[in-house]
Amino acid sequence: MTHIFLSVLGISLSAGAFAALLVLCAPLLNRRYAARWRYGAWIFLALWLLIPVTGLDGQSIAGLLPSGADASQAAETVAPLRRITIEIPRGTPATAKAGEAPARDLAPLDIAAFVWAAACLAIILFTLISYLCFVISVYKRGNILRDDAWIRRQISAQAREFHIKRAVTAVIYPAADSPMIIGFFRPVLILPDTAYSEEELFYIIKHELIHVKRGDVYFKLLFTVVRAVHWFNPLIWLMHREASIDMEIACDETVTRQFDFAEKKAYSETLLTTIRRQRAKSTVLSTQFYGGKEIMKKRFKNILSKKEKKSGVSIFVLTAATAVCLGALVGCSTSAGTNAGDPAQTQSQTGDAKTSDAETSDDEATNTPENEATEAPEAEATKMLTFSKEGEEEQKKAVLSVGDGFSFYLPEGEWEQAKPDQWVSTANKKVRLWAKCFKGESKNKVEKKLTAQGYETAAKKLTCAKKQTKIACLYKSGNDTWGVFYCYPREAEEGYGAELSVIADTFAVTE
Repeated sequence: MTHIFLSVLGISLSAGAFAALLVLCAPLLNRRYAARWRYGAWIFLALWLLIPVTGLDGQSIAGLLPSGADASQAAETVAPLRRITIEIPRGTPATAKAGEAPARDLAPLDIAAFVWAAACLAIILFTLISYLCFVISVYKRGNILRDDAWIRRQISAQAREFHIKRAVTAVIYPAADSPMIIGFFRPVLILPDTAYSEEELFYIIKHELIHVKRGDVYFKLLFTVVRAVHWFNPLIWLMHREASIDMEIACDETVTRQFDFAEKKAYSETLLTTIRRQRAKSTVLSTQFYGGKEIMKKRFKNILSKKEKKSGVSIFVLTAATAVCLGALVGCSTSAGTNAGDPAQTQSQTGDAKTSDAETSDDEATNTPENEATEAPEAEATKMLTFSKEGEEEQKKAVLSVGDGFSFYLPEGEWEQAKPDQWVSTANKKVRLWAKCFKGESKNKVEKKLTAQGYETAAKKLTCAKKQTKIACLYKSGNDTWGVFYCYPREAEEGYGAELSVIADTFAVTE
């Protein structure tokens, strides 16, 4: 769920910024182009928000989170799992342990993802329940028009004119303040219990059937779902509002396309009369809309304009192409920046030290003839480690050294195992390397323990510099926390300090 939330957050930032840019540029383009291009652009952005193709991805967003001392609060460091193959004599019973999914403590990012999902679900359920209650009320309290032959003839005639094959039912609903269309499969024209003239009914029916022809109730549903998924982004709420306005303006343009100025004026007066009677808020998932006096003035000005406007197809295509290109550029640049700055995305290194061989076998699962299920990869017996000392690189052959539930790669012939969980340098007994498993303890709890012992957090590690330098690295593995420790005299920092950081990076939990 956290990965989904990060992906939604990334695309919301990309598309939200583009929506704000579109709102700022719209007044300059509205003078020459019809509202259809803007309405199409909003639909394109809505589909982009639900079916993200480009934009910031989850990894990019995660890379923007705090690092260093705060990294443990954003995401836990998980210890890699290494499978060690051991030859067992015939007749010796062997117990296969199934791999367990690594568990981690509840992080703030997990809480944010849970809050997002809960709010998203609550908004969608509230919208659907409100809509269903309204539909049930319409069928209970509304009266289907069966006797008014003139209205039925007008609906049939205009439905044929607009090539609408679905039957449209007219219902008189006393609680309705204005005409509207509801219904995704069987369109229903709802009319208030008000005495309209035949001319007013003519314009009302034409306006609402244009909504049916264009499938605006489906787009209303699309915008509502987008707003629910991206409820945390105010730019998406702005997009929803602007899309509703442009939907009505585009419908007005279609209705009045063949009208002369007198007919346009009569149509505007019908809208004004209808709006004056409207008192309630807009009904969800319907074509009913009213946004206030300023928006109605904008609609009237657009209807009564004598200036011929272009369709705006070229502007729509340019807008869609620009959105895709900008999203791709932002996504690629952010991903590149994240990968360049994230040590987890590069070869393991600390300070001037790094490993030369990429441990691809530690990240990829392999199948064996005995068991086709995905398992942890086998560990290589030897590998080359690269150390950087005083600006010069030095390579050493390292062998796999297995402890009690973990393993390291140690330079061949330079270390000896003193205990099941500890190794000592053969050249300097003060240089030691060991690992410890803190059963059932969280990473934060272990950090607090080590801090109480004199360790300080620095560069994703814990350092204790008293008589000699001690370094601790913590990893999560299931419900446990592993600590990798090493120590060396201060005067040996240039030598062992560089080597031990590379060796510690080869730590892995074994099956």
